[in-house]
Amino acid sequence: MYLLINAGLFGIDYLDNGYLNWAYFVVLGWGVGILSHYISLKSGGIFSVEKEMERLKKSQG
Repeated sequence: MYLLINAGLFGIDYLDNGYLNWAYFVVLGWGVGILSHYISLKSGGIFSVEKEMERLKKSQG
């Protein structure tokens, strides 16, 4: 979906003949969002409750 929608947006941007190529901003913003979501899923999240519970259990004994 990411590639299909962004290809369409680049097509619209190309036909628009505007000065600012706005489609690059959409691709960059959406790409950062997808990348950060992927990293949070793989690492268990930055604010993971499970990780904090394990840390507290280890520190208590």
